[in-house]
Amino acid sequence: MPWHDRDARIVGTAFVLHAALVGTWAGRVPAIKHALGLSDTALGVALFGMAAGTLLGSWWGGSLARRLGPARVVRSGIPAMAAALVASAFAGNLAALFAALACFGTLGAIVDVGMNTIAVAVERDRRRPLMSGFHGAWSVGLLLGALGASVAAGAGVGPTVHFTVVAVIVAFAALTVLAALPHPPPPARATRARTAWSAELVVLGAIAFCSFFAEGAAADWSAVYLHDRAGAGPALAAAAFAGFSVAMAASRLSGDRIVVAIGPVALARRAALTAAGGLALALAVPMPWAGILGFALMGAGLAPIVPLVLSAAGAVAHGVEVALSRVLLIAYSGSIVGPAAIGLVAGRVELRWALLIPLALIACIAVAAGRIEPAASGKLART
Repeated sequence: MPWHDRDARIVGTAFVLHAALVGTWAGRVPAIKHALGLSDTALGVALFGMAAGTLLGSWWGGSLARRLGPARVVRSGIPAMAAALVASAFAGNLAALFAALACFGTLGAIVDVGMNTIAVAVERDRRRPLMSGFHGAWSVGLLLGALGASVAAGAGVGPTVHFTVVAVIVAFAALTVLAALPHPPPPARATRARTAWSAELVVLGAIAFCSFFAEGAAADWSAVYLHDRAGAGPALAAAAFAGFSVAMAASRLSGDRIVVAIGPVALARRAALTAAGGLALALAVPMPWAGILGFALMGAGLAPIVPLVLSAAGAVAHGVEVALSRVLLIAYSGSIVGPAAIGLVAGRVELRWALLIPLALIACIAVAAGRIEPAASGKLART
């Protein structure tokens, strides 16, 4: 992403702020669980509230962005997300935590649709790939949020104080820096009227589903796999997902230049093969070094897939907001289904065999890569 470009810089900031809130929450889940005395089952119920909210927000996001304008949705939605984050820290029981996380998930998905709508408009206006850089900024924000959570936990700062401080900083940035967010022009009346699903959107959503499924599997099961199968200690096992995350961020930050060099289809196919090769290495060689390297390659390979899909979806003539909303609805279901499906299958067979599921889905991305073609034939300039 070209940080000298003012609009790109402001849109990138929105991605960072959104991700920082998500990373802040994720890093303090154990503290919230302990504070409320929740069992694993009860925590799962609370997290289901976030998952359900995410799907609901994905469904609503397109119509809200179209009606209110994506810039307004992002500017107001990020402070509202921050408020929901604080509410989760002050929740006194499971029901209150469920409600707070449902709001957090709903608002997060609505903002996600709005951010990506603006990103597509800026990318199209500049006539060059930018989406991977925006998502790279999101990955950086996630790492910053997680790092802040680690520092707060190490210093003994409780979630209520930690979340409140983060929320104030993020909300202030959203209300000041994001005041200059670009305003994409509203779609033409004929485009606005088209709301039907199309095969093109479903295929793009399915590709993103496969990527999110694999990302969720890596997030929840990479450390478990290294610990149980490769004999890694807790710290070394945790390095698997750290390597995955850092490699994903680095890959996304360089993804736009690669798109220019080889094109979106070639990048998607090569990236999927890289991800598949990395996961295959981790599964075939049950040793810590192979697992860390393999999951890092998996992260680097998966990194450009969703940005490429969203750029392609923005070129579908259903109105950008509606198209992105529906693709993200399918995609988010992958991140929800993935970890649970791996767990269910691993309960019946060995975890290594269960992780063949994301490997197969990554292979499907390579096969379907030809449907990812946002820049071909001048589509980035299409209105």
